[in-house]
Amino acid sequence: MKNYRVSSHKGFLTPTAIAVGMLFSHAALAQVVNPSKSGAQNNLVGDIQVGQTSPEAAIGIAIENLCPQLAARENAELNSAIQSDLRFRCGNLIADQTPQTGSLRQVAPEEIATQETDIVELSSNQLNSIGSRLAGLRSSIQTSSQQSSLDNTQPGLVAFNLNGYGAGAGDDLASSGRLGVYVHATIGTGDKDQTAKESGFDIDSTAVTIGADYRLNGGAFIGAALGINSSESEMTNNGGEVESDGVSLMVYGTKSLSDRLYLEGTFGLGQYDYDTSRNLNYTASGVSVVQTALASTEADMTFASIGFGFNPSYKQGEGVQISYTGRLNYLDADVDGFTERMSNQGASGFGMNLEIAGQEIQSLTSVLGVQASKVFGTASGVVIPFVELSYVHEFEDDARTIRARFANDPFSVGFNQDSGTNPTIISIVTDAPDTDYFRFAFGTSGVLPRGKNWFVSADTVLGLEGTSYYSLTGGLRGEF
Repeated sequence: MKNYRVSSHKGFLTPTAIAVGMLFSHAALAQVVNPSKSGAQNNLVGDIQVGQTSPEAAIGIAIENLCPQLAARENAELNSAIQSDLRFRCGNLIADQTPQTGSLRQVAPEEIATQETDIVELSSNQLNSIGSRLAGLRSSIQTSSQQSSLDNTQPGLVAFNLNGYGAGAGDDLASSGRLGVYVHATIGTGDKDQTAKESGFDIDSTAVTIGADYRLNGGAFIGAALGINSSESEMTNNGGEVESDGVSLMVYGTKSLSDRLYLEGTFGLGQYDYDTSRNLNYTASGVSVVQTALASTEADMTFASIGFGFNPSYKQGEGVQISYTGRLNYLDADVDGFTERMSNQGASGFGMNLEIAGQEIQSLTSVLGVQASKVFGTASGVVIPFVELSYVHEFEDDARTIRARFANDPFSVGFNQDSGTNPTIISIVTDAPDTDYFRFAFGTSGVLPRGKNWFVSADTVLGLEGTSYYSLTGGLRGEF
């Protein structure tokens, strides 16, 4: 294949160069995406497996179909300044005869897939926070009939029922109040390795939950809570950032059917604001692009959980207590579509901004857990250390497709067509979620006189491919 070069200034493009670009654009980017031209699904480029469903391939297909059309418009002097920039930048990528997988990856919006991880983790933090409160409420149900103060309570009289969220037995011991208030705070950190389809990132998150609940007759509680969440994901290789801030409202309840069995449920609604930045920093055909694509969007979220717990050999305060739990968690989130804006208007690459279609994110998980705990009496109250292991199965195990288009593409308007009928639409296929993994948690709670109590717990995920996450949660509670 002969080299051809495209000038970065309007008016320098000759009809011959346009014709050559249109003739060889498909072959040039086919060489980038699949250097061996073997038709294989995956090709090793550097340390990354690049396949036909990779972000590089998605951008390559869109550019190789868009650039010749833009070149013809350029020759007819129909392009605006920003469309001319888009035309020249995709022409630079086509004209560069070196494997430009790195440049194509810079243009691809695979960083947007991070929003799914963020939404799932934020909803999980809120459900775990409510779960910790429900554990304390069940302890209160069991101990309220004793009508004893901590000063006269021996460890063997402390009721136990722990569901593994970090709250402990006897949390509300010696409190006769029907109204309870509490505050929980969670901090989390983790990372995900880069894959052939998604960027790697480091994530830090915080969640604060403030709630109140009321004791009903018949051994039941109902309550409501406000959750305040924030997170920041920093892409590896200086790829950009995704930041989120949001609030959620939740209602919940629990009922002890016996000393050994309980039921619980939570329902919540949330709204989150997202700010994204994607760094484009590459050189193709001697032309450097240094831009940051900026955007903001919103997401609405609905989540729910229903669960049960069972302690087959329940005895108040005697030895190590073992209990079993089961939950079904559901999440549905709608992320609004958005259009990026480039940080450096007028500079090379300011026409490369993308429009991202709206997304729907769903998750349905089952959680089966086993917990162990032991009650210890102290001079000032009760301390209950615990440890838990849960097995999580994800039923929504299909990869998602993130649809995008160049915002300055005059040949496609919106997303009424997919990439099959309109090859300038960019379809980014994400990694399929891990279907099976584990959560491990441990912590301690303490009970003070007149219904005051505290807890602290830590947990981590095990078995997620290329992903690690750790969180620390603490809380204070009181009843009136």
